[in-house]
Parts: sequence; C-alpha cells; structure tokens
Amino acid sequence: MRSTPRVRVDVRPTGRDWVRHLRTEGYCIIPGLLPGLTLEALYHDLLPHFESSPFCAGNCYDRRTKRFSGLLRLSRHASVPVEHPLVLDIAQSILDNHGHMFQLNFTQAFKTWPGQGEQAPRRTKDLWRGLNVEIECVVTAIWPFHPHRAESGAFFIWPGSHGPSTKKSNARSQPVAMQMDPGDALLFLGSTLHGAKSNDTNVPCAGLNASYSVGWLKPLENHWLAYPPQVAQTFSAQLAGLIGYPQRRPDRGHDENTPAQVLLPDDMPGYHMADGALYPAPDQAADAAPAQTVDDNAAKSVGARLRAAYELTNSEAEVGQLLLAGAHARQISKLRVVSIETVRSQIKSVYSKAGVKSHPEFILKNRPLQTALHEPGVHSAQLEVIPALHLRS
Repeated sequence: MRSTPRVRVDVRPTGRDWVRHLRTEGYCIIPGLLPGLTLEALYHDLLPHFESSPFCAGNCYDRRTKRFSGLLRLSRHASVPVEHPLVLDIAQSILDNHGHMFQLNFTQAFKTWPGQGEQAPRRTKDLWRGLNVEIECVVTAIWPFHPHRAESGAFFIWPGSHGPSTKKSNARSQPVAMQMDPGDALLFLGSTLHGAKSNDTNVPCAGLNASYSVGWLKPLENHWLAYPPQVAQTFSAQLAGLIGYPQRRPDRGHDENTPAQVLLPDDMPGYHMADGALYPAPDQAADAAPAQTVDDNAAKSVGARLRAAYELTNSEAEVGQLLLAGAHARQISKLRVVSIETVRSQIKSVYSKAGVKSHPEFILKNRPLQTALHEPGVHSAQLEVIPALHLRS
C-alpha cells in the first residue's frame, strides 16, 4: 500500500482545482484547511462522549472503534468544519446539479483503539441499497483529531475507483493511505472505494466524519430528532438549512404544506419559507397551470374569523392572518409598512389572546383557517407578495 503523495505547489489550489481533482481521482486532501487548535477544542468537548459511548459491534467497524453522531449539539466547535466555506462550495459543485439543494447527510465522531483490525473496502453509496444511479450523490469530509498514518488506522482509498468504474475491476488501482494531520481535510465521493487500515500503534486515532448528500436522498441521520427546533434555533441560518429545516424543491420536507422552519424564531434571518419560488419558473414548466383568481374578500373572512374568535383588533387580525400564511415578523413589517417593534408587540398580543406561546402553536391551533388560506381563490393580493419577501429576507 502506498502512502499519500505530498506535492509541493507554488500557488495554492483553488476550489475549482480541488473539484477537478475530486472528479478525476475520486478524492482529494486539502492541507491546513483549519487551525489545529480548532479541531483540538472540538475533540476536547467530545472526550466525555468518547468515554461514555460503547464500542461498535459488527465486522465493518470492528470491536475496537467508537462512533457517535449528533455532534452539532455536543460542541459549538462542530459547526466550524461542517460549515467550512470551501468544503461547502466543493460539495455544492458536485451535488447541486442533481438535487437542486444539497444537505448534511450526517456528522459522526470516530475513534479507533490499538488492536482494531483492517476495515473491509466499501463505498458510501452502498449504504442506500438499490441506489443504482450514474451520478454522485454523496461527498464525505474527514477531519483528523490526531495525525492519521498508515500504521495508526488511516483511511485508505483506491484512486479512480469512483463513477462508472465502480462496475469494473479495481485491479488497476492500488490503495493509498490517507496520511493527514489535524487541520487537513480528506474529501471523497460516495462511489469511491475506501476502507481503513488496522491500528498497529499503542495510541488511539480519532476524527470527524461530515457527510453531505443530494437533497432528495434520505439522510442517514434523522436531523429533526437529533436537532429539534429548540436546538436548531441556536444554529446559523445556513446550518439549519443544511439539516433540513427549509422545504426543498418542489415539496420535500413539509407538514401539511407547512415548512419545518416555521418552528424556528419568527425573526431569524435567512430562512426561505415554502413558496412558488421552489418550483420551476412559468416559462420553464411544460404544463403550467392557469393563474387562479385572487379573492381578497375570501382572505378577509379568515381575518374576520380570527378577530371574532380571539377578540383581536383589526390590525391584530391582519397580523394573525399573515402568521397563518407563514410570514415572520420582518416580512409582516415590510408588508404592513410598520416598525418591527410594533409588529412584535402585535404578535405578542395575538399569541396572548389566542392562548399560545409560539408561531407553531398558533398555526396548529388554527389549522383549519391556515388550510383555508391555501385553498383555490382564497389568496389575497397581500399574501401573494410573501414569496418575494421570502427571497429577499
């Protein structure tokens, strides 16, 4: 087995260079992508979980390996490698052409103890049995916490074993040990054949696995259980998007036509609610449906029913109607041309009179009225501009 070749270059490669190498060889190692201290801080936060987690069972992981997921809730440092701009740009270049939006597949910390045997070669895409497609659906990033060497259980990869060549023999390719230091990042494709050497040293070897996939593929980690709303609301808009809180094109990830990010704070910037912008533009749709007639009076009846049910003022009823339509505080402020402070005060009053404490509770309590807003002919002219505001907010 060969070790990873170290190539000196006078000019630091660009993201495009790494994408080209990834597509050509099936993997790439980007050196010094993060300060070693960042990975050290993350590893320190994860130490108690390594201590409490059991060893794995089964032939794939051997019995001298520990693995656990949900890292984004275990350490604030976990988001740094997961959201690294270059890694996300590379993942987007590989995956966005096939899924319109890509997502975080899972995060996992791993640690191999001395005595772990060699792991059998495998391909990540084979975790979805029956996924027989000629496109790349997964990009994996490995971040070492310790120096990864051939003798300590480093990953090994068969260069050129990805893509259509997965149907052919890999005899032309010899495995290469992925030797890395903390701060380096190994990226490889879901169709790339890879494994891990045995740990023949007297010290453990640990790292972070951050996997990304096309938006239509079921992620291996159930993010909505790992990161429920009370956790996700502490994330950046980008990170919450990666774990599935935005509704994906055209209608994946909703509950009764309500996107999951309605469970996050009303004024959290950067969230795009589900709207017509998730669908192809009219001139791109082969069978575009005819425009429906706007009926302001029907929409106003929803506001009137809210006003009667909770003794709301006219302004509060209008705010309540917009809340049911999926608008958040900043969007309501723009629509009604009033200050954000005024809108927040009105929302607080609406919630109080309705006997709820949050946007999701308000929607659930008034589900029939929300459903009415989405029926043909019940969209008001004001509600029609909400999609555009979502794209600008």
